[in-house]
Order: sequence, then structure tokens, then C-alpha cells
Amino acid sequence: MTAPTSPPTDPALARRLAGEGVWVSGGLGFIGARLVDLLARHGARVVVFDGDVRDAPAVAASIADAAPGVLYNLAAPVDVSRDPSLADLMDAVIVGGARAVLGAARALPAAPLLVQVGTCEEYGTIPAPFAETDEPSAPVSPYAAAKLRATRETLAAHDPASVRVVVARPFLTYGPGLTRPMLVPAAIQAALGGIPFPMTAGLQTREFNYVDDTALGLARVAGVAALEGGVVNIAGGDEHRGVDVARLIFELAGAPDGLLEPGALPTRPGEVPRFFADVTRCRDVLGHNPTVSLREGLRRTIAAGPRPRGGGGGAGPRRAGRLRSRMTESLLERVKVLKGRRAEDGRGWLHVAFGASQVPDDLEFGELYVVRAERPGDRRGDHLHRKMEEWFCVVEGVANLELLDPESGERLGILLEGKTPRTVRVPPGVVHCLVNRGPGPMTAIAWASREHDPDDVFSVRAPSDRSV
Repeated sequence: MTAPTSPPTDPALARRLAGEGVWVSGGLGFIGARLVDLLARHGARVVVFDGDVRDAPAVAASIADAAPGVLYNLAAPVDVSRDPSLADLMDAVIVGGARAVLGAARALPAAPLLVQVGTCEEYGTIPAPFAETDEPSAPVSPYAAAKLRATRETLAAHDPASVRVVVARPFLTYGPGLTRPMLVPAAIQAALGGIPFPMTAGLQTREFNYVDDTALGLARVAGVAALEGGVVNIAGGDEHRGVDVARLIFELAGAPDGLLEPGALPTRPGEVPRFFADVTRCRDVLGHNPTVSLREGLRRTIAAGPRPRGGGGGAGPRRAGRLRSRMTESLLERVKVLKGRRAEDGRGWLHVAFGASQVPDDLEFGELYVVRAERPGDRRGDHLHRKMEEWFCVVEGVANLELLDPESGERLGILLEGKTPRTVRVPPGVVHCLVNRGPGPMTAIAWASREHDPDDVFSVRAPSDRSV
């Protein structure tokens, strides 16, 4: 164990955690890495399990070896798309993983505290603000359904004599290192890259919590006996319109106002108009109040710039399982976005994807093809090429080009739509998929640097998420 890199931020929490053994799954993720660092800085002896939580024997062996007094289960594939094909994966990892952690916690000789980390998505489409005692609506995604099931099973297992449980529900969280295709990282990438940012009208409201505040809220759950056997929101409760957040990002980044295009995209079907927490229990029982304002949090996130996910400093927590990290050039730096132009009249439209002056002189040409996705949510791609690069341009409808660097785990989502011509280069080695995000069909044109080679197509699912 090495010395902490910075002092604890909460003296009361430091007194509660001093010398406490804490086991964490999902501790290399966006929120989990901050939580691990924070726990270590407050004196906890942290063990990070970075294996597969579906592997119940491995989970049990890790927990038995660590013998923790507190466990945090964060491991989950975060994907809120309404794609039924994700149901089996979500159930296996989220529900199966929760069962594995719960079973291993019960086997410990002293009754530990298990913090099952849920999600605000569990509330569904009920009216905001969301209180812990509210009955959720039917889940709108396989991710939300699995999280809600894990919550209910975990709460039903609460027993002060064997395992004490709390379900913590973080609300929308942003900060340096978040690369999923959500509003804040997508708008920052556009602002820093100087590329147009088409979006919906952005009138829906959300609350935005800086990642350090969310991690501190989760850490504070340890040792608050009044929360045991129940749910607590980890949130600030302040709602902001999406368009106002996007404008603030462009202002702080010093990007031209003309790049921001609110109203260029249609409102997504089923969009929840207001989404924020009732923070009474969080404030009065947990004693947590976020301290980083939206402006300050965005300023820090913009200053950090794009970077790979994961990591975390602090007091050098012990890791159980395998750890692989690799600093790479960011996806935003590797892809190339070209701005085209479009003209429309009574006869139809003319779509210019790019000109010769915009592409490299050594650009090779192998094939030109047209891609079509008929229904909302249809996916085209979910693979990578080792030798071939491709250029994608949507000429009809709306699509999210979802990208994944399989080496670093970095994700990037770029919205493309026919009315705002843009062409994106996907380099070799990057997983890619076009997902239809419009209400009707989507048509795209793609250029490939080589002719199709079936031996250069490797199937990998690209990360799907809510479009921006």
C-alpha cells in the first residue's frame, strides 16, 4: 500500500472507514475508479475484483480472501438502449452478478454491509422528481429491467444477522473519462473538435452530477445504519434543460455558437420530459449534498479533454483478477469528420458528402456501397476490420455511428443525419455500427479502402446507448 495522493474530503467518513476492508466489483469503470480512489484516501483497505461477476466461484473466492466488512457491487454493462436482444446479457451480468456477490457475502462470518449500486433508470417513466418510495413504471430497457430485478432480490435478502444491504441509485453522472455517447461527452467532443453538433430541441430536463460527487455519495453509504434495508438516491436534484447544458459547454470550450444546432434532430419517441431525483433521503439521512456546480464540473471535464476510460490513483488498492491498461490515442483523434453540404428544392435534394480537398492524397478506393436500416433501432455493422478503413455518410434519416476501441475500451458515438451532411472516417481496428435513431428508415453511403474480404470481418458488438 502506498500513501494517499491527497487528503480525505470528509473527516467523518475517514473515521468510519479507517482500516475497514472494502471489496469492490466494477472498480475500474467510470464511477467505480473514483469510488475506489476515494475509499482508499479515507483509510479503507480496498480490494478491486476485476474478473467476471458471472463467475460465482471466482467471486466467492475473492470475497472470502478479502473478508471485507463492506462490499460495493457496481459491475454492469451500461447500455440503456431499448434493444430486446440485450436482455440475456443484462440478466446474466447484473442479476447473476448480484446473486453471486450476495451469496458470497452471506458466507462471511460477520454480517457485512452490501451496497448494491442500482440506477436512476429503474424509475422508468413515472413523474419526476423520483423518490425512493415511488413504485417504478415498467422498465423501458433491458438494462433498467435487470437493475430493478437485482434491486428487489437484494432488498429481499436483507438480514441484520447475515448480510445488511443498501441499494444506492446514482443519477446521471458526467466527468473526465466518460466517453459513452451521452449529451455531455458528445457535446464536448464536438466543441473541442470544432465540428457541428446537431441535437434535438433539448427542452427535456435532466440532472447532471459530477463524478467525484457521485463517488463521494456512494462512499458515504458505508456506516449509515438508517439506510440499511432500503434505497437511497445519489443525486443533487437540480434539473437543467439539455439545450442549456449544450450551450454552456460550447461557451466554456470557446467554440463558435454556429456549430450548435438545436432542433436539427427529431425528439426521440418515448422521451421522458423531466428526469431528476427527490433528494430528501440523500440530504437528510445520508448527509450528502453535491458540492461541484454544473459550470465548474463542465469546466473540469473540458479541461481534461478526451481520454481513455478507467484508471484511478490514490492509495494503491489491491486488485483481484487481471488488470490491463493501455494509453492510446483517443478515438476522437483517430477518426476524421468531414463537413459536407446539402441543397434542397421542389425537385428533391443534392447531398455533397465531401470534396477532393478534404481527403488525404493517398486515400485508397476499394468499394462504394449503400446501407439501409428500415426500422428504428435496427443495427448495421457490429464488427471491425484489421486492414480496411471505411467512410460513412448518412443521406436519409438519422443514425448514431457507435465506435469502440477494443484495446482501450474507449467508446464514442457520433450522430449523423441526412439534413446535416457529415462524413466520418473509421480507421482499421475500430468496432463500428450504424444504429437507426430516427422514426423511419435510415440510408447511408459508405466508401471502403479495399474490396470486401470475409477474412477481414471480425464480429464484435459496438456499445449502444441513448443518442444525443
